[in-house]
Amino acid sequence: MVHSTQTISYADASGSDCIKQGRATETQVERATNQMNPWRYFNKAPATKADIIVKFEANERASSSSVAILRVQDSGSGESAYREARVIGDLENDVNGLVDHLIAKFGSSPIRSKAEMDKMWSCQTIAAQLDALNAEYWRWRNDYAFKSSHPLDAQMEECNVHWQEFVFLKRGASDGIVNYAKEWNESGDELQRKLTLEHEALEHMEQQMKTLNSSGCPMQ
Repeated sequence: MVHSTQTISYADASGSDCIKQGRATETQVERATNQMNPWRYFNKAPATKADIIVKFEANERASSSSVAILRVQDSGSGESAYREARVIGDLENDVNGLVDHLIAKFGSSPIRSKAEMDKMWSCQTIAAQLDALNAEYWRWRNDYAFKSSHPLDAQMEECNVHWQEFVFLKRGASDGIVNYAKEWNESGDELQRKLTLEHEALEHMEQQMKTLNSSGCPMQ
């Protein structure tokens, strides 16, 4: 668990501060933690099933009060099992030191090899790519299915776009007279062209997902 706050002081004479979540710092702490490969020594588990709960806290403020804190608590009793704080100099180096001490105190010997860790990180990257691609695929797929099953509605929508962007902007001012029936037919041709392109895009995404699924990584 990573939690960061950023304190912003107002420039007025009120002396008040604004405290907000420091998402950039949280990302930096998570990245630094993962680079130390703590998962060679620990298994991830839900809080209700874990033996210990590890929490990193960081207060990112350009002053001597900037600290990075490692807290470890027993998940059953909730009592503190370990705590270490460091004044932030270089955040990544500070986090690396905290993780080193965490491993030394609780990690014992590695439970995974470096090759297994490399495979785990590779699979996590592939899973994230697959999730993003799957969401994009179904967005396109649903749009394509609607247009295919409701051709008149889809053509009307395309005609409105065609009418506004092509007829009025490009021809209306010069021709003076617009033949709506002709524009309706042209919009139908444009709709079919776009549907063909969407179908090709869907086939390409299906192939990409097939490749990712054949990576040998366990997929949910």
